[in-house]
Amino acid sequence: MNAAPTYVPATTFFSSKRKHKTMSPSLAIYRGLKRAGIDFVASVPCVNLQELLTLVGEDPDIIHLPVTREEEGVGLCAGAWMGGRRPALMMQNSGLGNCINALASLDMLYGIPLLMIISHRGGKGEPIIGQVPMGRLTVPLLQTMDIPYQTPASGEGEKAGGILGRGPKKAPSSCRPPGPGILEGGMKRIEAIALAAEFAQEQNALLISNIGYPSRELYSVCDRPENFYMLGSMGLASSIGLGLALARPERRVMVLDGDGSVLMNLGTLATIALHGPENFLLVILDNCCYGSTGSQPTSTCYCTDLAAVARGAGVRNVEKAVDPEALAQALQGWGVVVAKVEAGNASVPIIDISPEEIIKRFIRSARQAPPS
Repeated sequence: MNAAPTYVPATTFFSSKRKHKTMSPSLAIYRGLKRAGIDFVASVPCVNLQELLTLVGEDPDIIHLPVTREEEGVGLCAGAWMGGRRPALMMQNSGLGNCINALASLDMLYGIPLLMIISHRGGKGEPIIGQVPMGRLTVPLLQTMDIPYQTPASGEGEKAGGILGRGPKKAPSSCRPPGPGILEGGMKRIEAIALAAEFAQEQNALLISNIGYPSRELYSVCDRPENFYMLGSMGLASSIGLGLALARPERRVMVLDGDGSVLMNLGTLATIALHGPENFLLVILDNCCYGSTGSQPTSTCYCTDLAAVARGAGVRNVEKAVDPEALAQALQGWGVVVAKVEAGNASVPIIDISPEEIIKRFIRSARQAPPS
């Protein structure tokens, strides 16, 4: 890879679909990072980066910090570079849009170099339609910001880190605290979703579901016009639901969110505390991992108690549920419910209705007066 001006982050794209005769693309990229002396990595999970993230996470010479949002990673990498490290940020191309301001007003402004490994989703053959808009915009965004990029051909992954040269340093051991780990033997997420969907149907409630498998599982167990299936915009399910509840105070609004999604938009709990009406209920399905991208653990697997965080943010009504009976009881209230569920995805198909149809029928249902 050609050297770039020091004030511009260098970017490379990565796709797990590329083939090579002698090594996987993930291993090629990993070896390139090692040759470049990359010793600090911040990452937001993507299904196409699973193998690469595993390789980085198991390397004792690399400080690896999974983060909750992409611009958080930009800041961490900037601080690491100031401290003498050679950082890289790994994310999906949807995350590029989340960190544009940080790249411009931090890295470019101060001349801080950053290598980004970006999985490029939304191209030809993409099965998830929510990935397509950002897939089209990724290259134009990079070009508009004058960020040099390269899509390595098969076998060229080892060139990925070349812009930063060498300079390996021994990374300190992780300070990640021990924790309870992923739940086993408890509720399955699809069971919790089915229970919530049944209650929503009984109450004629409007139901917003988080992207990925939660929406797919809801669609498989109880499809109804009153369901809004998110196909993109991770982290915003709670915000959409709160806005809807404030706009339609006569309707009950429920949100099925995930721990990874809430961590990405943690400020939503403060907004719920300040403005959350009694017709709004956020159900956080906490499986301690990013279930749709390979089950990488979130901080709730180790140390973060989202119920305690919600209470600390000022949410007045916060419940925990670890079994169907407790969840059924909690669904009758308002505020926030943290439902602990097992990791793992049900074998369900992709949602086969278009975004246009999802929003059309949902708006029609949301704007109707509830039956008396």
